[in-house]
Amino acid sequence: MLESLQELMLAHFLQEVSRRKELEQKRRAALESAFETMPGDRRFVIRRQEAVDCVVKALGIGVVNNGVHGDVQGTAKTLGWEAVKNGNRALFRCVRRRDIDPDTALAVSRENRRDPRNRRRPDTGTTPAIPK
Repeated sequence: MLESLQELMLAHFLQEVSRRKELEQKRRAALESAFETMPGDRRFVIRRQEAVDCVVKALGIGVVNNGVHGDVQGTAKTLGWEAVKNGNRALFRCVRRRDIDPDTALAVSRENRRDPRNRRRPDTGTTPAIPK
């Protein structure tokens, strides 16, 4: 009886390991289809939320929680993307979107790097108050 229970637990464990590997491969394929890794080119960045949205859409995930963000960040790290924090924005460095040309991607990257809390108002030249 004990041996059959151990065999059952081992089979369940192996099944879970293969399921996780399959999910990792699907996440990687989803990210590689939408984004291009730019090794060593730190000018290009994307927002972490863009990568998460891409994976959620590709895999049909219904609930986005910290586990999903962590899984995407782990997959991005294996792809060679650098996770950075810029003010209140989480970014991945050395990556750009595939669906836009490099010049546009660089302009989007510049915009992504700007912390919206530090923008000046165009009409007065003053910095907006940080909401509480």
